[in-house]
Amino acid sequence: SPLALRAFLIGAQGSGGLPTHIMVLVEKVTEQHSLNLKKAKSRYGVSDREVEVVTLVAEGLANKEIAAKLFVSEHTVKDHLKNIMRKMNAASRSEIIHLLK
Repeated sequence: SPLALRAFLIGAQGSGGLPTHIMVLVEKVTEQHSLNLKKAKSRYGVSDREVEVVTLVAEGLANKEIAAKLFVSEHTVKDHLKNIMRKMNAASRSEIIHLLK
């Protein structure tokens, strides 16, 4: 995920491992591939909790893994995804991500 990559690179830079210009380049690339979560809320009316679900979907987590991270049931995750898809008029998880890039 972009956040994990940034954390890794910051750690590498802190140990003197990466030049600043490489860090700047990586930051620009990860920004281009990150989700526009403000767009999810303002344009599509996605709730804060639904944004959390979308973020975990973008990281490639399965419903069961999302449920464990958010301390909810898998059924609740499925309900959130149904609501997100309805609000965004999306047919799939990948379409949700595509609409927020």
